[in-house]
Parts: sequence; structure tokens; C-alpha cells
Amino acid sequence: MNDPEITQFLIVDIPTSRDEEEAWFDKQKDRANGKIFAIVTLDGNRHIGNIGLHTIDHKHGTATTGTVIGEKDYWGKGYGTDAKMVLMNYAFNVLNLRRLTSEVIAFNGRSANYAQKCGYVLEGTLRQHVYVNGAYHDAFVFGALKEE
Repeated sequence: MNDPEITQFLIVDIPTSRDEEEAWFDKQKDRANGKIFAIVTLDGNRHIGNIGLHTIDHKHGTATTGTVIGEKDYWGKGYGTDAKMVLMNYAFNVLNLRRLTSEVIAFNGRSANYAQKCGYVLEGTLRQHVYVNGAYHDAFVFGALKEE
């Protein structure tokens, strides 16, 4: 989580130590309003990233999704798309959520395309929403509805 080529696309506080990252993972199992899952290679031997549901609100049937593939050799190979489709199935059909959202920093075209490939629709722009690489950037808000 300290590789700027990866973290420039994430809305996270960096840098982080290994102890801080391990503590973050340990806390995830106790979160009532979030679920984090590992993304692994097809043979199951390599953990290449994480995907999650955040700020789950069962009353309103909503959650925010986030994905990171931290192993750059696996970028563009469909792992994120497969993981997002499995996550959406879980969110809509197991947790019975009705709406998912995802924020994408405007300069992250690959993530915007990925969201749309998975059925998300561009809903709006949060102007100058995040500070990355010494400047403020817009973020796009994408949404997916269960009935879609």
C-alpha cells in the first residue's frame, strides 16, 4: 500500500507501515458495516488484491464498493471484473442490498471503464474532491441498482 503507482488511484492515507496495515486487516472482521474480501489468482495461490463493501446500510439497502489490485502484473487481466461481479451478486442477492456506489478519481480512466463494464452508471461528479499528487481532482460517482 505504499506504491505510489497503485495508491494514486485510491482515497487512502499513505504511507502506512506493515504493522498499521496488519492492524487494519485485523479490525475488518469486527466491522458491522463492511466486508473485505481477498482477490486471488485462479489457482488460489496468490493474493493479488482486495475488494470490499463499505458503509453498508441495511435500512436503506446501500453500500459503497472499492477494489484494489496491488499486484501490477495482474492489471488488465479481468480479475477485478470477476471479483466485482461476484461482490455485486453477494451484495444484491445475499445481503439484499438495492444500490451500490463507487467513487473513481477522474484521472483513473481504467477504473471508470471497469465500473461501467460491471454495470455501474455515471451519476455525477464531485468537483475537486480528492487531493492526490499535489493537486485537487474531481471524483466521479458511479451507481448500480439491483434491478438493473
